[in-house]
Amino acid sequence: MDKRRPEPSLDDLLDDPILHAVLARDGLKVEEVRLFLNEMKERLRPTCRKAA
Repeated sequence: MDKRRPEPSLDDLLDDPILHAVLARDGLKVEEVRLFLNEMKERLRPTCRKAA
């Protein structure tokens, strides 16, 4: 974790063994969560629209 940022990064969270255990209990894998988050990031990214 970066000392300049008090909150852990997403990578830090997804690398946590406790999170891995919780995901496994729920039948998920870290790779699936990363894929889902990347898909949501793309969907929520604002599209560039040219002014008419």
